[in-house]
Amino acid sequence: MVLIAAAVVTKNGKNLVTRQFVTNMPRSRLEGLLEAFPKLLGTDVSQRQHTFVETDSVRYVYQPLDDIYVVLVTTKASNILEDLEALRLFSRVIPEYCRSNDEAEILNKAFELIFAFDEIVALGYRENVNLALIRTFTEMDSHEERVHKQILNAQMRDATNKAQQRAKELKKGRETAMGNDVGVIRWWLVLSDEEQLPLVLNVFPNETPDGCTVNIEYILQNEALTLQNVLIAIPLAPATQPIVSEAEGSYEYIRSKSQLLWSIPIIDESNSSGNLEFSVPNGHSDQFFPVNVNFESESLVCQIELEDAVTFDGSESVEHTAETAFVVDKYEVV
Repeated sequence: MVLIAAAVVTKNGKNLVTRQFVTNMPRSRLEGLLEAFPKLLGTDVSQRQHTFVETDSVRYVYQPLDDIYVVLVTTKASNILEDLEALRLFSRVIPEYCRSNDEAEILNKAFELIFAFDEIVALGYRENVNLALIRTFTEMDSHEERVHKQILNAQMRDATNKAQQRAKELKKGRETAMGNDVGVIRWWLVLSDEEQLPLVLNVFPNETPDGCTVNIEYILQNEALTLQNVLIAIPLAPATQPIVSEAEGSYEYIRSKSQLLWSIPIIDESNSSGNLEFSVPNGHSDQFFPVNVNFESESLVCQIELEDAVTFDGSESVEHTAETAFVVDKYEVV
């Protein structure tokens, strides 16, 4: 079956929830199809039972639930028996997430319904799921989102604390240097080609009749560096579960973000290269880009170091500390 969209509409023709599953149909075209649906039913009571109606271009498979219709828009070449089976599952999702079938409750639970619809159909084709699996997957996505928000909040608190500490240090420094000229040296290094990058990533997607196989290789070009907390994020097509056959380090599939996260705790001269290989049942080569890379290091690319800190007149050294950090602002493979 090729399922174009699923919708929940009132019997007066008001569209409450719509989820489009294919990308080759303009939104305006889909809106026009859904607006035409109530007119096709007319006033014939025999047309208001669990059934379908066709036009020259599409088929509507629908089921009434009190004052609403659950409607699937499919191609006319779609298998009607599979369409009806899918419709039954969509119809069971409504009472699973909504306390009633009235308009206010449907609108209140719109996002939960859309997430559930996404578990049933991917890229126009029915997934092999039942109601229990749909509930499990949506709860997993909700948990992942909560964990992600907790991590972000922790990072924000940490950044705020560091900023406050830094502000105190700067204030103290200004008081110390009051009345004296303070010089600031600024220096930066511009890399002229990829061979000077500390870490290079090669991404090789290969489309096959069974889907797509992707091989990603990292190479540490500057083996004097030790990279820590390396995280590589690969985008995937929506609702596409990757099958990983090879991985240096660890990996995690984030369904809510349609991402495969590849994590390597440390990259140094002992593991200066590594691979991740996975396959997906659908998708195109350009869907795996851009790949985002993040890491940190206590060593600098330019190998610059602080030799000493001395008094203003240079007569003697003073007690001091120095911290170096090499972090990624933005690193994408496009």
